Amino acid sequence: MAWTLITAENLLGKFTGGEDDAARSAALAIGQADPVPGIIEDVVREVRSAVATCAKNKLGPAGMIPDELRGAALNRIRFECATRVPGGALLDEDRRTANQNAIRMIERAADCKMTIEQPDEVSPEIIAGPAAKLVTSTRRVASRSKLKGL
Repeated sequence: MAWTLITAENLLGKFTGGEDDAARSAALAIGQADPVPGIIEDVVREVRSAVATCAKNKLGPAGMIPDELRGAALNRIRFECATRVPGGALLDEDRRTANQNAIRMIERAADCKMTIEQPDEVSPEIIAGPAAKLVTSTRRVASRSKLKGL
């Protein structure tokens, strides 16, 4: 299958040493749960939305992303997790660059500028795309002379 599920375990290969624990526990309020599952869910939704924006693509099973965007998604997740650590201790220039590259790659998928292997199983999920046409008329209705005296 050309689509994959992203889990917290996949993220372990992107962090070193105790960085995973730092990202999970930094700046937690009392009673606040592990933020990583929510971050993973947000980035997966971001990737699926980008894939769906390209009319040539079909969405795979819920919660899964194309293998072609797996690395980009993991870089985005790592970056979002790292922003939780106070003082930016986990945010070096390499990670910032990797995040920007990941965003560009996801945008390329949305712009139909990269080939995504279509899933074996198509999701019935419908993700709204951008509006087809925002401006319906460019003819000016109001003018200075029509509004004179108001």
